[in-house]
Amino acid sequence: ENDHRPIEAECDCLTCKHYTRAQLHKIATKEPRAANLLTIHNLRYQMRLCSAMHTAIIEQRFGTFARDFIYKQFPSGDIPLWVRQAMEYAEIDLIR
Repeated sequence: ENDHRPIEAECDCLTCKHYTRAQLHKIATKEPRAANLLTIHNLRYQMRLCSAMHTAIIEQRFGTFARDFIYKQFPSGDIPLWVRQAMEYAEIDLIR
């Protein structure tokens, strides 16, 4: 309610540029436009992620990219078993 940050500080989407977390929290369950605003952010997040993945593949550093992404998602290191198994299957070593 008092969080005046965008959803994601590094995000360049219109939602993050014009709405705070507090504003979105206030309308999330009351106004249909909240779903639209969150969708705008989520689509932009996916576009940036896919672009970064594409670049990592082109530069032949996808394994490092995937490992860094996993550790960003699970900073305490409590990586779920299914994620560890998927990385193992893809032959991506999670040990830094």
